[in-house]
Amino acid sequence: ENEAVTVHNQGRFLLLLYPVKDNWDYWETLIHELHHIVWFISDHKMFQGEIEAQAYLHGYLFHKIRRKLVGNDPL
Repeated sequence: ENEAVTVHNQGRFLLLLYPVKDNWDYWETLIHELHHIVWFISDHKMFQGEIEAQAYLHGYLFHKIRRKLVGNDPL
């Protein structure tokens, strides 16, 4: 059983997660799915070789999504 899934089409992404659980497995699943999203974005926007840019994007997305999931930022 998948804990999450990422769907992409023409530069658009849909990330489906189970309801929030504040444990390592949940956050590691989010990190894993964000890796896929960052890879697809870097491929679509042609910065596959820019490892540092991908790392910053990954950190940014994790921070923003996590804050929304735990209720610190409005959806």
